[in-house]
Amino acid sequence: MQLCSVADIPPWGHPILMRLLCILLAASLTPFLSLRAEDFSAWSGHGSVWLLTDKEGANLPATAVVREFPVLLSLQGDTFPFGAVQAKGEDLRVTDAAGRTLSLQIESWDKVAGEAVVWVRVPEIRGATRQELKLHWGNAQAKSASDGSKVFSRDNGYLSVWHMGQEVKDEVGTLPSKVVGTKPVPGLIGEARSFAGKEGIFSGDKITGYPTDASSHTTSAWIKPTRSNTTIISWGNEAGGRGSKVRFQLRAPQHLHIDSNFSDVDGPSNLAPDEWHYVTHTYDKNDGRLYLDGKLDGKASPTLNIKSPARLWIGGWYDVYSYEGEMDEVRVSSVARSPEWVQLEYANQVKNQSMVGHVVMQGGEISLTADRLVLNQGEAVTYKANLPGALAVSWTSAQGQLIAGRMGFSEAVDLLPPGKTEFRGTCRFSAVMPQGVIQKSVEVTWKRVFPEPVLKLNAAKTWDGRTELRLKLDVVNGEQLKALKDGKRTYRWEISGAPVISEVDGDTLILKRAMGAGRLVILAVFGSQRAGGEQVGTEIQVAEQPLDPWVARPEPAEELPMDGQFYAREGDGLGKLYCKGTLAATAQKVTLKLYADDKLVAEATQAPQEGKGYRFVQALKAGLIRYRLELFADDKPVHAAADLVCGDAFIIQGQSNAVANDFGKENPLQPSPWVRTFGATDGSPNGSRQKVWGSAEARARGGRLEIGFWGMELGHCLVKSQQIPICVINGAVGGTRIDTHQRDAADPTNAATIYGRLLWRVRAAGLDYGIRGIFWHQGENDQGADGPDGTFGFVHYRKYFDQMAGSWRQDYPNAQRLNLFQIWPKSCSMGVNGSDNYLREEQRKLKSAYAYLDIMPTLGIRPPGGCHFPAAGYAEFAKLMAPLIERDHYGVKNIQSVSAPNILSVQCVGKKQDTVILTFDQPVVWRDDLASEFSFENSRGFAPPPLSVKVVGGSAQGSTLTLRLSESLPVGCFISYLDSKNWSQDRLVMGVNGLPALTFRSVPIR
Repeated sequence: MQLCSVADIPPWGHPILMRLLCILLAASLTPFLSLRAEDFSAWSGHGSVWLLTDKEGANLPATAVVREFPVLLSLQGDTFPFGAVQAKGEDLRVTDAAGRTLSLQIESWDKVAGEAVVWVRVPEIRGATRQELKLHWGNAQAKSASDGSKVFSRDNGYLSVWHMGQEVKDEVGTLPSKVVGTKPVPGLIGEARSFAGKEGIFSGDKITGYPTDASSHTTSAWIKPTRSNTTIISWGNEAGGRGSKVRFQLRAPQHLHIDSNFSDVDGPSNLAPDEWHYVTHTYDKNDGRLYLDGKLDGKASPTLNIKSPARLWIGGWYDVYSYEGEMDEVRVSSVARSPEWVQLEYANQVKNQSMVGHVVMQGGEISLTADRLVLNQGEAVTYKANLPGALAVSWTSAQGQLIAGRMGFSEAVDLLPPGKTEFRGTCRFSAVMPQGVIQKSVEVTWKRVFPEPVLKLNAAKTWDGRTELRLKLDVVNGEQLKALKDGKRTYRWEISGAPVISEVDGDTLILKRAMGAGRLVILAVFGSQRAGGEQVGTEIQVAEQPLDPWVARPEPAEELPMDGQFYAREGDGLGKLYCKGTLAATAQKVTLKLYADDKLVAEATQAPQEGKGYRFVQALKAGLIRYRLELFADDKPVHAAADLVCGDAFIIQGQSNAVANDFGKENPLQPSPWVRTFGATDGSPNGSRQKVWGSAEARARGGRLEIGFWGMELGHCLVKSQQIPICVINGAVGGTRIDTHQRDAADPTNAATIYGRLLWRVRAAGLDYGIRGIFWHQGENDQGADGPDGTFGFVHYRKYFDQMAGSWRQDYPNAQRLNLFQIWPKSCSMGVNGSDNYLREEQRKLKSAYAYLDIMPTLGIRPPGGCHFPAAGYAEFAKLMAPLIERDHYGVKNIQSVSAPNILSVQCVGKKQDTVILTFDQPVVWRDDLASEFSFENSRGFAPPPLSVKVVGGSAQGSTLTLRLSESLPVGCFISYLDSKNWSQDRLVMGVNGLPALTFRSVPIR
């Protein structure tokens, strides 16, 4: 169709102006040129739906114009006659008000359930208006007109669109879609896909035709996440430098972020967990924007430089899938969608949307009815409405739930508020009419039938922490509730205070053992479908526990000594060597010879069991002695092992500063025959299963026999002071959070887990009963909010540590002493708004919670590290830790404390309440320049603003610091020492013993 030509220009028209006029006219009409009116007289059914962009619907401004927009029509059986339509909706047609046919796609059609999802491409939608679309159905001969590529096309800006239903495909046809484990589930718009972690969709690594350099684009999705720190969708390239990718992330606390290699955009708003959210990123000429649920959430001015070919993943990045939850309607466009477009998408697609009305019904009287007005608890009421001519309808149920587009629904009240005998509510109905809005309501009452649960929890007031203790939650009126059919029951237990190892068996909590003394708070929560959620609590005083007797290692079924093997001495001070197995051929006698420094110290001969089986057990004296062993069958050698030693074994665990192999180019430490280890720190399934003994190295290729710098230094110190061999097995992994160090209960030695790889090595070394202590340096990656819990790492740090320590106690029964490091302030520049200060506080509090745990701060180490430390800095780690080990494991007495000072209590005194006394566990020193290191808060919440109160002076006397304040301190305040945003190694509270005090945050002031 030709609109005009130069020949059509009248003599009076300026050629250039008229040409421009023709171009503008053509552009304005282009959206309508492909549309044509059709005759639908052969269709038996006709109806209208209305697009509402006024205040009753999407509420778009009157100036807004959106073109070529895919509108979602959600058809429901109470307003649309599914029985009069073909089985899959093949005869459905949609036209504009002028009768011109619009492109459509039927995403889903369920005739039995009376539900359908239909997308319709509408040429133009204007703000603050009501726009009619006409539906036609009822033609048995009609062929399907459904075609996603006409609704979502490059000519309306789409590159890829995934509906994420039963079939996963790009509706535009640009990309393939390889599904990796995701599953279809009922979604927000028809079906969605469920991602369980390590699942996603891959669409290629050689993508052409996607935006390059700094071209405009939009990426969007509906998400219902169950965890944070995941990738929603990503495309581009990792190695392209700054601005080379669009990695749409959900970070913690749960908020949106676009990672574009230092050309990022961040959205500050927190997403409500386990709810559907519409997330959108647009980019246009250094204008990067994030939208959350249709509203602008964050913006920046990044410069992108995306290379071609690109790669694309949904749910991950570079085949590492992390997203967990559900996802629906994922789209990538070659244009930056306008704010009005994004707002309209959200308004149209959100649950119970108000932008698109139902199919308008005709005839009948206006009515609103409820089949019952007074009901018993658990019974359902059904509401029905009839409003002929209504353009859109919505309900607000008696319980506050919004329901749109339905002419009726049912609701029941299962649970009544505690203490209430009835629940009264108002169901409200609203209908948008051509001339206004009609509202009606009905009052409904539910009477209590189910009595509130009466709970009883009997528990002893004290517990020795060793004898297994069972606590059973008794529902006193449980039989009455059961007779009334109160529904499925749930039990939940919460434990705080003294750390314990526990198990839950339904209504019973089993306390197996305590790892510390003091107050143990237990809360039991009972719930059922109709009897509500009630709780009852109790407190138990846990007694101080002595160290347990040494637990002997169970005798192995078979074991032959290996060259270089290390034997841990047991509780009696001796090691136990097993030489136990089966000969390849029968023999009359088997002889074992044991040499100490090449001197024969033991010889034993026995007749083999059934001619082949043998068992020798030899005691080994601990010390700087090299043993070797020879085994003979009928005087013929069958096995030998040399360079065997006996001493004490320890574990190092944590992250990179426990790995401690990034200490500079030169390695000044030489291996010692008396510092041993087993296996390798390699994290691969095969590399982590190496069976090799040898002298430890601070750093080695593939982690073979590696224990890190301060592990080596500590081993050397203990060998020198105690004159016994030391074995250190290092299982640390850099850049890891504490949640990644947990035990897999189903497969404790799982090679895919940090815990499992270390446990396998220790068991393979025969040392699981020989480990005396564990050293833990970790927390850098928990300073921020990178974990799976959707909040800062410090919030759940204690929970994860308790679980891990309980696992250690189970798998290493003689490792009763733990030694920790309090990490460097804002180590590796991690943490947000002082969240690292709270993480160090959680570490500090472990000292008072656990019976046999000590903690040493790293903030005084020189030379400092900030993240990792130089060799001389790591050497200081060993110097700090060695005196603690010598005191706790070898009984060394010291004139002064070898622990770091720790705050015990704080008290406000004086008539004006302007003096604070801090009590530590040992003598400390005051200097006037310490005044700036203390701050006061009136809340224990996260990062409250500090009070104006300042420290103006102080003094020390023994274990107390007295601080003089600039003004009176309000009641109920808290004190903090050392904020990572402004601190110095030259301004540290020091003990008289020369060790810096542990930092603390928000300690209550009495």
